Amino acid sequence: MDYLQAMDSWNNVACEIVRLIYNEVLNTCEGRAGRRSSTWMVMLRVCQNWRAVGLWYPRLWIHTPSVVPKSLEEAFLYHCEKFPKDVREMWISKRDEYSPMSKGVASKVSIVHIQMWRNPDRSHGVYASAPTTNLLPNLDHVAFHAGPPVKHTEQARNLRYARELYHLPIFRKVESVTNGVKTEGWEIHRIKSSSFTFDAGRTERMVHYPCMIIWWLAQKCYEDMERIVIKNMGPSGALTGRDDELVFPILTMRKVNCIEFSNCSRAALNSFMLRTNFPALQQTHWNGSPYEIRVENALFIFRPLT
Repeated sequence: MDYLQAMDSWNNVACEIVRLIYNEVLNTCEGRAGRRSSTWMVMLRVCQNWRAVGLWYPRLWIHTPSVVPKSLEEAFLYHCEKFPKDVREMWISKRDEYSPMSKGVASKVSIVHIQMWRNPDRSHGVYASAPTTNLLPNLDHVAFHAGPPVKHTEQARNLRYARELYHLPIFRKVESVTNGVKTEGWEIHRIKSSSFTFDAGRTERMVHYPCMIIWWLAQKCYEDMERIVIKNMGPSGALTGRDDELVFPILTMRKVNCIEFSNCSRAALNSFMLRTNFPALQQTHWNGSPYEIRVENALFIFRPLT
């Protein structure tokens, strides 16, 4: 069988089998800590038939990178219109942090995935930030995922600065009408829920997981947070080698009413709760079961409710 005959054979594979192949490849695109990649998009290049199946297969367009070619952006928007109830998710990769987002994608997603930490990208300058044109008008939930292993003290010292300079647009445009005159302004997103997922079984000596979460929650756009989900928060070390209890004062979040912990270590849980204050907290869950998890008079309380 020559090359052309081989390609014809691929082209004639039944659409159902091609979809199964897409499913298998898509499943491999989710790695540890829920991190995702867009490797499956390579399959759109196999041939015209495979591309057609991919462009019309709804499951592939639930989750998309923040930067895609115009043709793929059109496919994404088509599925948004055809299945308006589906929740759309976006992953901002390190490669795309400083790039303008595909506006059609950014306008539809309500969940954004980003890394909690990553090594600084010096090629864009120490104080570079994401483009101000990157707007996410319908953002509801931010899903944070563990970054790469941190092996050196210098890397650990740079994590906080790297966190503040890239990533997520926290502003959105708003329109107002005064005396019949329409004006545009800006407001900070009031994000209601976030999740933090770490690598299961990985012990991070140079990163202190509870303080990493607190760094993010201390940002102004999370002041109205109501629900937090924390997964795989295992043992971890001091972030900079200093006494982190002195570096990080207690964070008060007045509107959080529900926190879910899954597969977390008790020591990490204790550390997180002793550094935070949730006066409106009503529900806490431990591995799917209702628990009483709170701090009272500097004492950590942890007991099942059933």
